[in-house]
Amino acid sequence: MGKIMDVSLTFESKDEGTIIVGTNKGLDHLTYPEIKKMIGNKILIKYANQNKWY
Repeated sequence: MGKIMDVSLTFESKDEGTIIVGTNKGLDHLTYPEIKKMIGNKILIKYANQNKWY
């Protein structure tokens, strides 16, 4: 698997688990299903506008 993002912050949350914050401008053109296919089912994608994808 290739690089997913540039990590800018990592921390633990009791409710959410490990939270990794980062960006990847190269993925901005992809749809959620395309990104999900790349990273699998164990990652929550939460956009800046608070929309969540599991």
